[in-house]
Amino acid sequence: MARQILWLTLLVGCEWVFPLQQAPDTPDAPDAGTPSACRTKASALVDVFAPPELGEDPRPNWGRLRNPDDQSLEARVTSAGLEMKAGITGSISVYSDFAYDLVDSRFAIGVSNTQDVVGTNFVRWGVLDLAPTSESAPGQATSAEWTFRDNLLVPTLFDGAPRDIGGGILYDKKAHHYLGFSSNGDKLRWEVSADGMSFTPEYELDLPGGRFVRPYMQVGRTTTNEPNAITTFSQLNHLSTSVVCPAEALQTSFSEENPIEWHRLLTSACTIDVQNDALVIKALTDPDAFSCEYASAGLYDLIDHSVDLAVGAMQLADGEAAYLDLETFDRTRVTLELGSSSGQLRLRGLVRLLDQADNEVFSVVDPGHRFWRLTGGIDLQGKQSITWSTSADGVDYVKRMSFAGLAGLGATRVILGGRGGAGTRIEYDSVGLPP
Repeated sequence: MARQILWLTLLVGCEWVFPLQQAPDTPDAPDAGTPSACRTKASALVDVFAPPELGEDPRPNWGRLRNPDDQSLEARVTSAGLEMKAGITGSISVYSDFAYDLVDSRFAIGVSNTQDVVGTNFVRWGVLDLAPTSESAPGQATSAEWTFRDNLLVPTLFDGAPRDIGGGILYDKKAHHYLGFSSNGDKLRWEVSADGMSFTPEYELDLPGGRFVRPYMQVGRTTTNEPNAITTFSQLNHLSTSVVCPAEALQTSFSEENPIEWHRLLTSACTIDVQNDALVIKALTDPDAFSCEYASAGLYDLIDHSVDLAVGAMQLADGEAAYLDLETFDRTRVTLELGSSSGQLRLRGLVRLLDQADNEVFSVVDPGHRFWRLTGGIDLQGKQSITWSTSADGVDYVKRMSFAGLAGLGATRVILGGRGGAGTRIEYDSVGLPP
């Protein structure tokens, strides 16, 4: 009998993409009054991989990584879901750009067409970065996996190489159509379900590392003597009652205890640290240039909501800047920036649509305002809009400008950033908290 292998992977922590599809509001959805319960839950990510993206490549919120020399690799949306096809020699991966909190939550996805996974072909589903590679100790698991081989589902951990942690269960394509992972904070569970609603835990293990994870799918093979595997993924968390969290749920004072809901996006020439209840971005010794960003692990709803940022002390030379960014599913960025040019500090509002160049919406001489606000909304023509405002005291705000014609403000990532060179230092005091 031909050997079948299906690896379903869970990796903990976070290049092409599928748009996020948000679950409808329900009475059970967490609200801004309970921010710690809703900030970055796995179930905030819902995608049924359906039209209007039919036939297109993966699009934002999902990244794609593939062997550029193997044109037989494919990942596209069909009427059945996200179809991924193994290549002649390599593999193709689709992964979330954003990370979500697995604790007291669940990732689950529908898997079909496993009959095409034969020989050395493989398929993985899971979540990335249980223990980020740069921080993990030797032998510490960086991912957890469901592995399908020889008609068995086997729970697997990955710590440089896959290792089984159980004997496996006989695969049933109906009873095991949905494969999931969940955690209560202490234990990690491998789960199965026929309907995506009632899940049966099959294995349980002490949670091997962190809690923020990115879902991940991969199809590939290691030799060239089998047909290309084609596997379909569908209905990620499709029955979830959670929603993307309201902006008010993002509240951080940057004390030593609570930076966990953020990810550092560093270049080699800068550092990001929490010092004296402030987020500090600074250059290393004599760098030519740097760009550092601190990005929220989850997504937040900015429709009729605001993100408030308190900016602290900073040292900026010409060409250097501190900024607050909102990034939507289609790579649109809305920016409020304070930068130095020709010896003068200027406050600017910028919009970058679909990864294109920045469009300056307004620019004023620095008014000395260190409380910044970005507010999303719907204008009179029904278009999503953003409004830039600043304040000297965090109470009375001055409207700077509005811009309409955006998309995706219902699921945005919040980014605090800085760019510059030698001597640059930027401090942020809080997000979403009163002065």
